[in-house]
Amino acid sequence: MAPALPGLEIIPFQVAAYDKKAGCMAFFDEKRSEDFQFISGTMIRKLAKEGKNPPKGFMPENAWKIIASYYQNL
Repeated sequence: MAPALPGLEIIPFQVAAYDKKAGCMAFFDEKRSEDFQFISGTMIRKLAKEGKNPPKGFMPENAWKIIASYYQNL
């Protein structure tokens, strides 16, 4: 319950990260922390601007092309 907001329930969310073993985004598992990479927005913008690719499986290739094109043309 949120103080001063009766009737509002705060629902915790799971943290997502790049699962290096699975090669895709997944919910972070503390028991396998070494298998995960947290990828920040800053890191993604830098990769896009430099024309580099994110880890395979991070996002669909077509979506990445759009993002990379945007940041390379700023």
